Amino acid sequence: MAYDERDESVVIVERGNANGQIVAFLVGLTIGAGAALLLAPKSGAETRADIARQARRAKKAATDAARQARERASAAVDDVSDEVRRRAADVRDEVGRRAAVVKDEASRRYSSAKRDVEEAIDDVRLRVDAGREAGRAAAKAARDELQRRLAEGRDAADDGASA
Repeated sequence: MAYDERDESVVIVERGNANGQIVAFLVGLTIGAGAALLLAPKSGAETRADIARQARRAKKAATDAARQARERASAAVDDVSDEVRRRAADVRDEVGRRAAVVKDEASRRYSSAKRDVEEAIDDVRLRVDAGREAGRAAAKAARDELQRRLAEGRDAADDGASA
């Protein structure tokens, strides 16, 4: 007889998936109940009644499982939403704190630079004023020297004319 891969049964069990486990349980329950009913020595009417009863139970169990899955999914969505909101608030707060630090540092640097510029302006003003005063003093000294020499020249000219 030749090997046919379709002859092998494969059962897949997923871990961490409660919905899949519930569905697998319900499918197994339904198959087992159906097999038990079909193999049990009962009349056709009794078997059909049992199958209908088991079908109603399976439908109720499936409905309950679906409701529970929806509730868990809704709770998970709420939890994730709350976590996203919390993290967004944390990020917003951290950005605010860092922005305040940057603003304070920028303000400090601005004030320091402004103070340095004002000091440089004051220094230039003092130097300009000192230069102006030195120029005035030099001009006065030169004028005084010129007037003294002119006076000496006049005196010498007057002495030479009178001699």
